[in-house]
Amino acid sequence: MKKLLSLISLTLLLTACTSYTVATEEQVKNHPELTDVIATWQTMVDAGAGEDCQTILDHMRKTLAVTEESCDAVVAYLKDAPVIDWDRTDANVDGGKVKIYQENGASVTGFILDTKNNVWGADTRFWEE
Repeated sequence: MKKLLSLISLTLLLTACTSYTVATEEQVKNHPELTDVIATWQTMVDAGAGEDCQTILDHMRKTLAVTEESCDAVVAYLKDAPVIDWDRTDANVDGGKVKIYQENGASVTGFILDTKNNVWGADTRFWEE
């Protein structure tokens, strides 16, 4: 119960303090377990708009070995990022894995939680698919 109340409080706080373009307030409210993933995707989309390569790299899994050489392609993708269907999200938040899908389309990418630094990282080169 405490965990649920903490999640709800966090969701309300983030919703009040964050302006999302990748999800509506209602979507965030309906999927409190996805708040961190929604925030991560928002951060990546914002980084694409601002051509902030380092932030993008910070949210990619290290196992993908993504470098600055990929940033132009990632930025181009994120500037025209697909609309995410948060209702279709395949989430195992407790297991640290989430897969997001385009509205009326295929999967975009998965995210895996790095428990060492509590950062969700994209686990595919989604801009290449």
